[in-house]
Amino acid sequence: MVIAFKKRLILILTILLANNSLFSQNFLSTTDFTKIEVQNLSDQEIQQIKDEMSKKNISIETLENIAISKGMSPANFNILKSKIELEKPKSNVENGTSIPLNPIAMDAESQNNPKAFKSQIFGSDLFTNPSLSFEPNSNMATPINYILGTGDELQIVIYGIQEYAVGVHVTKEGKITIPNVGQLSINGMTFEAASVVIKKACGNVFSTLKSGQSDISITLSKIRTIKITIIGAQKSGNYSVSSLSTVYNALYLAGGPNINGSYRNIELIRNNKVIRKIDIYKFIINGDQSDNLGLRDNDIIRIPIYTNRVSIEGEVKKSGIFELIPGENFKTLLNYCSGFSEAAYLSSIKLIQNTDKELKIIDLTKNDFETYIPKSGDVLKVGTILNKFENRISIKGAVYRPDEYSLTDGLRLLDLINKAEGLTEDAYKNTAQITRLTSNFSKEIISIDLNKVYNGDSTQNILLQKEDQIFIFSLFDFKNSLTIHLGGEVRKAGEYPFVKNLKLYDLIIQAGGFTDLASKRIEISRLIKKDQIIENQEQIASIILVEVDSLLCDQTKNILLEANDVIQVRKIPVYTIQKNAVLSGSVQYPGQYAISNNQENVMDIIARAGGLKIDANKEAIYIKRGEYNIPINYLKISKKPTSIQNIKIQPGDELVIRKYVAAIKVVGGVNLNSEIPFKKNKSVKYYVKSCGGFIDRAWKKEVYAVYPNGEACETKSFLFFKIYPKIKPGSLINVPIKNERKERSTSEIVSLAGVTTSMATMIAIVSKLFQ
Repeated sequence: MVIAFKKRLILILTILLANNSLFSQNFLSTTDFTKIEVQNLSDQEIQQIKDEMSKKNISIETLENIAISKGMSPANFNILKSKIELEKPKSNVENGTSIPLNPIAMDAESQNNPKAFKSQIFGSDLFTNPSLSFEPNSNMATPINYILGTGDELQIVIYGIQEYAVGVHVTKEGKITIPNVGQLSINGMTFEAASVVIKKACGNVFSTLKSGQSDISITLSKIRTIKITIIGAQKSGNYSVSSLSTVYNALYLAGGPNINGSYRNIELIRNNKVIRKIDIYKFIINGDQSDNLGLRDNDIIRIPIYTNRVSIEGEVKKSGIFELIPGENFKTLLNYCSGFSEAAYLSSIKLIQNTDKELKIIDLTKNDFETYIPKSGDVLKVGTILNKFENRISIKGAVYRPDEYSLTDGLRLLDLINKAEGLTEDAYKNTAQITRLTSNFSKEIISIDLNKVYNGDSTQNILLQKEDQIFIFSLFDFKNSLTIHLGGEVRKAGEYPFVKNLKLYDLIIQAGGFTDLASKRIEISRLIKKDQIIENQEQIASIILVEVDSLLCDQTKNILLEANDVIQVRKIPVYTIQKNAVLSGSVQYPGQYAISNNQENVMDIIARAGGLKIDANKEAIYIKRGEYNIPINYLKISKKPTSIQNIKIQPGDELVIRKYVAAIKVVGGVNLNSEIPFKKNKSVKYYVKSCGGFIDRAWKKEVYAVYPNGEACETKSFLFFKIYPKIKPGSLINVPIKNERKERSTSEIVSLAGVTTSMATMIAIVSKLFQ
């Protein structure tokens, strides 16, 4: 007995060690997946499986083939698959403390995701909206104040008695040459001024222009390109743009101000002078484009660092980060964020402000809105009004309009009842209840006699208070709710209300009548009512059996029911619900088949389906049953139908007959996972060689084949020879891969030696105990 105990102890210790080292070896090389408890796999073990799949370029489908072929059930693999594909959401918690988000400063999280931070800045969406590029329209009429320069081209057309057309371009010297007219200097002129000069010069040559018999048209046919520089933008640099481009168009091309750039104080520099300070808010808030000036060659747009940014959040219509300029107060900020929302709490707004050492909280009141000047870094939080009422009372129960009502000065109970359209006919007037909050916020019940209220008793017709809840009882509240239970073979079984003079016939009619399975036997169970305890009487209900000649016969009309009766309509005893199986694949008549008897087997059901088709693979037949497949040896059972392998068909089975497929799949430790055409009498080595041969870490002695019917065959060894499985058409050859050897660190060797020593000591101690 002692020896047996020792053996069991050593076996237990061995299993514990094996389980602990399950994932210290290669997961895919595990030979028996039935021992893996998928539900208990740790996140670290799941990650190890994912790393192994990634390293060996194994898909989840290939993993499924390997796992199921090694004994894992499809249900367990689905659990494993969900664990592998599950991605954990990123957490904003470190060491149990949430990381606060500072909406004004670029904190660590903002630096990791600057786009998300920038999207909070008011006005930033102006430069990310593809519908607002501010691109100039080259097809519009030339602006009369457009400054002409080198590279522009003009189209001059004279029409009428005299006709003349010519295109001229502005040279580097700022001149144009008009054939038969001469050379004109127009550099730096507006388009309007240049047109006057050209018309005058042409009029000296074409006399009909002066007489009015001809007219002249001057248009800008080609617009020059200018170079500008943008500093402090998301994409700062030099840009070549159309000479019709404006400041906003250039800012859009550069992605707008960078993360710290100002939206309120942008400078347009021309000839080393700031000619305009641009405030983008003027356009966003009022649609004012007065700052959207046209650009000239060598213009510089400089975006300085912001001076004052504040954040407002909570119950405002547009929360975010806003830039303020000197002189703007909280009321201005409120205008920028489109005002308070409907649920805003206006009595006090929380202001979080930076000091030299820490943060502080200030409560802003309504009186501060027009005077408070926000400081850079301020965070203003607008709260939500409380979910409570200052003047609410309610009335429920036996009144015509139970609801919530407003409490007005001097409102009494009878006034509220009249507001609710009065009492219903079933109102119980002896007692009503008022639930009221006391001064310490506990609840008390005040009972009221409604009869006295209606008789003018002011002590009962009390003054109501805020949050009073009045309940008027109904006469029906004091009556028992009596029911009868009807079950069994009726169309609508369940609880039914009991009424006086209810007959069995009436109840069955309410239930929609009998089902097709109903017998003519009905059982009524009725409680035995006793006014006193009768000693040794154990019976608590009487059973009434009703045998009817025909369903819904007159006999049921004479049976009077009582409250709490339980009626059961019994089923026909010999009736059996039809059960089915499915036959799919390459048979003459696939589909659903009723199981005619409990002995019907695979060959019977195939025969009923007209037999196999010509393209059926007789070695690729199996039964899908619940969560597993059962291989069928058709060639054997067709010769010997009495064989135990001619499996009996069960309800819900699906008998699958696959088509003949000649390809052989080879996966795992080969140089190329592929499909190879089947060749008769060719061995595993032939197909492996066709896939480029074994890789260095291929586990040759563990090669196995999965046949088309789901049956697996492993490699056998005899002396120094390997006997590989025979290959059939449509088979899968799986070549396992050996674990990649990993050199253990010194600490791991020491730790392993310690565990081994501890286990040896434990075994020695236990052995001595039983000597």
